[in-house]
Amino acid sequence: VMVIGVSEAMSARSETISEPGQKKAGRPRDAALTQIILDVALESYVDLGWAGFNLDVVARRAGAGKAALYARWPDRERLLYDVVARTYPEFEPKGEGLRENLIALGHHVLDTHPDHIRSAILWTRLRTDLVTHKEIFQTIDEEIIQDRLHSYRVIVRRAIATGELADGSSAMIMLDMFAGGLINYLLYSPATAAAM
Repeated sequence: VMVIGVSEAMSARSETISEPGQKKAGRPRDAALTQIILDVALESYVDLGWAGFNLDVVARRAGAGKAALYARWPDRERLLYDVVARTYPEFEPKGEGLRENLIALGHHVLDTHPDHIRSAILWTRLRTDLVTHKEIFQTIDEEIIQDRLHSYRVIVRRAIATGELADGSSAMIMLDMFAGGLINYLLYSPATAAAM
């Protein structure tokens, strides 16, 4: 069922944008500029890692004034938080069975990662920075990554509760198998392979 779920999940792509930070008095923020900045911030982090990631670099790359960034994010930590939150949006498991939920999760992951290679680099950078800059990345880990992993584990726990999976099945092993198929697809899909 894992392989079926992964293969059926490889389709539509979409991206959702949310306005970061808290609203301030004054002129409304330009949502298009916010989207551009978040896109450029993602690219900058993927290209440069935490050591080279800062608001000045993002402003220069986005062709935006530094004031536009500082009006939205007080520091690079908050900007990266919003980039990661947007890149890994929340997933709410439905009431259907294991297969349907895995397919929905596959679509959810693939829809937010249209650039496969850059997504793999992003994940690798995040995992590395979680170890080397734990104090900086602790909030991202606790509030975004662990939260998403919890919602993914709910799928397996529901399947155990309904008898679709045997008692004692490991949610972590099941999700590792599923994630392995998705990561393999992200790295070696036909679009990616053609460019190699």
